[in-house]
Amino acid sequence: MVELNPKFLEDLPITSYSDNPTTLIKTGTWKYVQPSYDDKLPACSNLCPAGNDISKALDLVARGQVDEAARLWRTGNPLPATLGRVCPHPCESECNRNAFGGAIAIHTMERFLGDRSFDPAFLPEKKPATGKKVAVVGAGPAGIAAAYNLALAGHDVEVFDDKPAPGGYLRTGIPDYRLPKEILDREIALVESLGVRFTCDTRVGRDVTLDDLRGRFDAVIAAVGFHRSRPLGVPGEDHPKVYNGVHLLERILLGERPELPARMAIVGGGNTAMDVARSLLRIGVEPVVVYRRSRLEMPAIPAEVDEAMAEGIELHFLTAPSRVVVEGDRITALECLKMRLGEPDESGRRRPIPVEGSGFQIPVGGVVTAIGESADLDFLPEPAREGWRIAADSRFATPVEGIFAAGDAAFGGGTVTAAVGEGRRVAAVVNAWLGGGELPQEAPPVQGLWSRPVTIARTVHVEQLNPAYFTEVPRPEIPELPPEQRKTSFAEVMGGFTEEEAVAEARRCLVCGTCNECCNCLYFCPDVAIHRRENAFGFEIDTEHCKGCGICVEECPRDALSLVEVTS
Repeated sequence: MVELNPKFLEDLPITSYSDNPTTLIKTGTWKYVQPSYDDKLPACSNLCPAGNDISKALDLVARGQVDEAARLWRTGNPLPATLGRVCPHPCESECNRNAFGGAIAIHTMERFLGDRSFDPAFLPEKKPATGKKVAVVGAGPAGIAAAYNLALAGHDVEVFDDKPAPGGYLRTGIPDYRLPKEILDREIALVESLGVRFTCDTRVGRDVTLDDLRGRFDAVIAAVGFHRSRPLGVPGEDHPKVYNGVHLLERILLGERPELPARMAIVGGGNTAMDVARSLLRIGVEPVVVYRRSRLEMPAIPAEVDEAMAEGIELHFLTAPSRVVVEGDRITALECLKMRLGEPDESGRRRPIPVEGSGFQIPVGGVVTAIGESADLDFLPEPAREGWRIAADSRFATPVEGIFAAGDAAFGGGTVTAAVGEGRRVAAVVNAWLGGGELPQEAPPVQGLWSRPVTIARTVHVEQLNPAYFTEVPRPEIPELPPEQRKTSFAEVMGGFTEEEAVAEARRCLVCGTCNECCNCLYFCPDVAIHRRENAFGFEIDTEHCKGCGICVEECPRDALSLVEVTS
């Protein structure tokens, strides 16, 4: 017992005093709310179509657990090294670091983790064989992702594709300066190591019937993409020097060097148009891009448009072709009209309207059409087709039992990342259907497939963070080849991070909505009611002594704590 010996009575402080420990006072009985640790959805992951657990992986990198981060990223995503190069990274547009020095370079981090994890040791453990067999039609990103996740679930998977090698548009439509094919080959080899078989040079509907697949397999997934170019619909387009953009690009990427005119017009504003233009430049053709809307409405990845302009490629915006000018047997020009933008059309973009009397000619010797593609769905029965798309509901199921769908031809996501996310989700649906014979009530959201629980309904934006704990740290520059060096080569343009650079960038991540053991809650708790877990990550709350004051919630920098009502 502590003795108090004041010299005078007035020197004695007015205070409560007890010679018993405060743990005897169950202050937890006072509360009607209490703090709860809940992993919420970071703004970046909310916009990731592939469902990557971004903040958790970056937190692991920041701690130096790089291999663990790489394993986590490959949990359901078979193509991180690929996506880290070709994804338009919508995640970065709402990264909360934008308010504190610039968005995290998530795409470069994904590339780093993908390049680090080419060994099968980084793959998740396969579940025991189920005896079920699944056929996947289409070896593009949606088909690869579906096959990968179904193989991990223990199913026997075979993928059919009409091209000589798997990859779909990743192989035939994306040039090496964006995606070296050795990277794609190494990721496909990892999928094969799980037992997935790729049967190539085999078109379903020509070399094998759908009925045959339905007889041999327990489920069929249609994961075909867009490979048929749309016509221009103008006079002169039947000339032999008017090329299909998809087919011409495929020939160039396979190493062919067709005899082409010295100057060619590329009509379109999407990724195919940009890839055709930049590829033509690299084989000595002068490209001119013609697009009927403004730069703002271009569907191409903005960074690729920037790179095309940096390489000196001529672009004509608000310009639409009206005629391919043919003199004798030669194309001499593309006749065009200037356009103005009217009200939005069904795509949500402003409709281009011709300007009367604005006709002019662009001198060219050939034209490439790249105004959009459609899918070849002739192999599917009528109930499974609906115009340009596969008729599939929100659970990825078609009206034909046992046939499922994913990818561009089903939902028109338009990016490799969206296709990977759909492949993951259709695999989850098919796995559930094979296990119980019934379709689930709904397909899981792609973030719902994470290996840890997350509160998907609650997205953490910068308003929910505590800015007192964050300082501005600038985003690093991503290395790239200078324009003059890349114009004559298919060498990869963008560079990546070293491990040291990746760790430094990961440490800029705010880890929004996820506890990263910063210990603020522990330090600020006035009741000493928060403790580290024994032999486990994170903290636990002593509910007998937490009185629900909420100080820990207020002081959490990243909104990983919430006050919830006490129910018992």
